[in-house]
Formats: sequence, structure tokens, C-alpha cells
Amino acid sequence: MKGKTPITARFSMKDIIEKLLGKEFASVHRSYIIPLRKIKSIFNKNVPTENFIIPIGGAHKDVLAKYF
Repeated sequence: MKGKTPITARFSMKDIIEKLLGKEFASVHRSYIIPLRKIKSIFNKNVPTENFIIPIGGAHKDVLAKYF
């Protein structure tokens, strides 16, 4: 994707998930955590957003389903 800027974090995904989950965020894939308010639809195991199409990992689909 053009103009894609990587984000470097000093925390592991596990640490970030522990801090964000339950606070209007959901882990939808082992590499993605997104704000629930940004999820407008789920289509073919993906969450389309304004700028990206984020895949939903198999281990996360049941957790995500409880929100919708």
C-alpha cells in the first residue's frame, strides 16, 4: 500500500492486547487490534475499514462474533 508507515512499538502484542481488550478494542487477528467503533461490517472473514481490509483470524472469529 502506498504511503504505508510502519508502527514500531516497545511492547509485545500480548501486552498491548491485555491493556486494550475490554476497553472498546478487539483483537481480530494475531497482528491486528482494532477499535470496535470502526467495525461497520464483516465480509468474507474480513473487516473493511476506511483505509484497510483487515483479516479475521480463525481463533478470533468467535470472540468477535459476541460483539455483533
